Amino acid sequence: MSSGAPEPAFHYVLCILPARVQTSTPHWQTQVRDIARTPQGLLDVLWPNRDMLFRPRYGTTGCLALPYLWLFELFAPSMETPGFTTILLAALLGVLSREFFLQFLIFAYAFATVISIGSVLQDEITYKRYNDWKDVVRVVSYCFFEHFPIGSCA
Repeated sequence: MSSGAPEPAFHYVLCILPARVQTSTPHWQTQVRDIARTPQGLLDVLWPNRDMLFRPRYGTTGCLALPYLWLFELFAPSMETPGFTTILLAALLGVLSREFFLQFLIFAYAFATVISIGSVLQDEITYKRYNDWKDVVRVVSYCFFEHFPIGSCA
């Protein structure tokens, strides 16, 4: 006999292995097109699931993962652009000390590089994708060049 209360719903999140993304040739025009395509793909996934946002019913996915994706992955470029522009203008106008500007750039580059290296190593520890340690070293070395010149414009 039912008490009239709805039965708890169980939601499963399927773990899909990382997508293989094919980018175009290394010309800057096609890279700009690829960078514009990335947020569009994310929005294509997030928009149909917007009703899950901040809903405890969906657990960690609704209360933590989806808000993170909306705020930090989708809207980050629109927040970063005014920040970078402000820092650059302040440096050019002499309002910002050159020493601080240089420290800011070095810290931002180092922080992003450490996060990238940690992600690569965590992925290797978890999935063991590479057969040889030289491949891992090569991918980790790419982390140092990942942010130049157009990667930070995403």
